[in-house]
Amino acid sequence: LEGDLGPNTSFSSRVQCVVNLCGPEDFTQALMFDKEGQPIWKDDAVSGLLGGNAQEKHAEAVAASPVTYVSKDDPPFITFQGTKDQRVSFRHAETIHAALKKAGISSLLVPITDGGHGSVNHPEVKVRGQQFTDRILRDFEIGIDTSPIPALPEPAKKK
Repeated sequence: LEGDLGPNTSFSSRVQCVVNLCGPEDFTQALMFDKEGQPIWKDDAVSGLLGGNAQEKHAEAVAASPVTYVSKDDPPFITFQGTKDQRVSFRHAETIHAALKKAGISSLLVPITDGGHGSVNHPEVKVRGQQFTDRILRDFEIGIDTSPIPALPEPAKKK
């Protein structure tokens, strides 16, 4: 995206920071697990992306996985993930966080205790995400609270 594209050519188009909300990170791992902790490999979204089951399409799963591309020049990350997410397992957040730390990248992991896939809509996620981007993009001297966020109660179901 670099080039003569207007008055902002002195600014890089390189990503400066990442706010990750429940993102799948490693398609060689199952996205979901059953109550006994066993992987659930049948996943229409992943099969559509890879052109088949992740176990059958291992090379494609590796190529599609963000964790594959972690490198020492990546920007800082903050990841918000529900610990009981039934769409993308919390293991994915742990995987990308560990890979980033191993590469020497600043990475913060904020669990949403007992939260599901939609738990990132919690107002505290917005507050902490804003603090993170203010610190990275605007050089604000601000601490980021990485303590777990308790999930909001589920709304009452209509009868």
